Amino acid sequence: MTSTGPLITVETRPVDDADARGCLASYIAELRQRFPGGFDTNVSPTDFTAPHGTLFVAHVDDVARGVVGVRFLDETSAEIKRMWVDPQARGLGLARRLLSAAEDSIAASGRTSVVLDTHASLVEAIALYRSCGYQETTPYNDNPYAELWFHKTL
Repeated sequence: MTSTGPLITVETRPVDDADARGCLASYIAELRQRFPGGFDTNVSPTDFTAPHGTLFVAHVDDVARGVVGVRFLDETSAEIKRMWVDPQARGLGLARRLLSAAEDSIAASGRTSVVLDTHASLVEAIALYRSCGYQETTPYNDNPYAELWFHKTL
């Protein structure tokens, strides 16, 4: 008998969905522990609601294990925010799948430019972004938690 591995799905969810809320709360809790000065969210959930953006949740065997938000900035660009994968599900490729879903959504909207920011302590995220073609760029916002800014042309 051959094992096929866990069933992984990535789909859009409303910000008030229980799985989305749970993943976002876990994201905030983890950053509060990892960032030296703690973390306080600075993006409104409405940023991930049409027509302003969208939210994706990754499930592993029907359990929510990851999240990423897309926020449309203007007619040509979008921002990726709130990328998080449950530590128990890391190594399954969820972050790459979430990032791909976000980029596909941005491209489908007709936008061709993606930006994101991150904290230097999130070395796993930085490695993912670089491996997916993101290039460091100058700061595009005044996010107090951002230490690195990235850009990608789709």
